[in-house]
Amino acid sequence: MIRTPAQEQFWETTKKHLPKRDSAGHRGTQGDWKLNGGLFHRPPEPGVNGSAVTVESHCLQPVFVWAPTMFHRRTCAIACGLQPDAMTGQAPCPLHGFDHSTIHWGWTKPRDVFAETRDFEARATMHKCTQCNKTFAAWNPDSMKWWPISVQQQLKEHVFIGRKSAVARTLKERAVREAKSGMEMGHLASVYNDWQVQHYREKQLRYESEFAYNLAHPTAVNYFQVHGQQGPVGKCPPWPAFQSEEWRGRLLTAAIMRTIVGTVAAARMIRITLKVQGVSGEIWASDDSFKRASRVFGPAVMDHTLGTVSPQAISR
Repeated sequence: MIRTPAQEQFWETTKKHLPKRDSAGHRGTQGDWKLNGGLFHRPPEPGVNGSAVTVESHCLQPVFVWAPTMFHRRTCAIACGLQPDAMTGQAPCPLHGFDHSTIHWGWTKPRDVFAETRDFEARATMHKCTQCNKTFAAWNPDSMKWWPISVQQQLKEHVFIGRKSAVARTLKERAVREAKSGMEMGHLASVYNDWQVQHYREKQLRYESEFAYNLAHPTAVNYFQVHGQQGPVGKCPPWPAFQSEEWRGRLLTAAIMRTIVGTVAAARMIRITLKVQGVSGEIWASDDSFKRASRVFGPAVMDHTLGTVSPQAISR
């Protein structure tokens, strides 16, 4: 979706405050940084007494940043066979791993992430391998498998990144739990959408009340006069629609939930490859994990998963 100038400006400001050192005691010049603060960056809360009361300030979304080469440079250096103090580690290539062949290639486009309270956007560093000329994101699963388990777990504790959709960890776990107990994904998506609309209405009421406060309340008017600032004038600007570019609301569908649950369920199954040889001598192989996962979570949950594709020929 299109990002507003205010959201893009918030992202540019966030990039300036990203840590440049490893989390294991090597902090940069941004103060006493903590890992959780480095992953989630939330916009300042609009308030009263001089703070900006605008539509844009109330519609800003938090940003989840996944940049392990920035957060764990010492880990990169050790994995690349360098000294821990070198701080020049590079991201692992999906094919070659840690072999000094990758370079930083900017940032990914923002990914909208479904969450139980307020949706947020996720961004990750992009890298390019100079050997295979492949560009990949930092959360690429084939690249993440080369990282230590502790680093992989940090990503899994916050978001689930799929091929087309992304959801927060809490929403993913709830979907898997409810699907196993027999809840329809359509019902869960409807409950989620009700949460989103309720949060949207609460934000609207807060915006209108804060605008009215700064417009007429004596304390706010006196604050503007003392500090020489211009307070709000005239009528309150209209609140944007739910699916407008300012608010960027999205409705969760049952198909998305089925895809996520099916992918997670299949990943938890033991990989068993079934091979069938045709009359022509061609050997076909398929992964049986989705079929066995459907026995646990029900066929209806697995209808829209990536596991329903036809088997692919491996060799002749």
